[in-house]
Amino acid sequence: IAGVINKLRHQRMNMVQTPEQYIFIHDAILESIICGDTEISPEDLQITTGKLCEIGHTTGETGFYTQFHILEQVTSRFSEVPTLSAVQNADKNRKMSYLPPDNHRVLLKGEHPDYINA
Repeated sequence: IAGVINKLRHQRMNMVQTPEQYIFIHDAILESIICGDTEISPEDLQITTGKLCEIGHTTGETGFYTQFHILEQVTSRFSEVPTLSAVQNADKNRKMSYLPPDNHRVLLKGEHPDYINA
């Protein structure tokens, strides 16, 4: 992956400048390797959905269930997602059962603190 990124950076100046961008590329490649091609054309949607509803003879699971397990391999666990801002502002959360991840939370402009669980 590092070699590909270095080649990209030589071809296009300022491409992949931060660790977050490198992590994103790494995660995207990993997801592609684990999940394979998941694109479904609109014409094939009904047929594919029907096939995913069928229970496999060897697994005893539907295709949806199998796909779900594959997605679990490339998705962060809730316990691994930083929610420090939400914990620090516990009184502003309706429920503590779901807290917004710090990197996806809405920021209040011109307010201090800028936290809202929207």
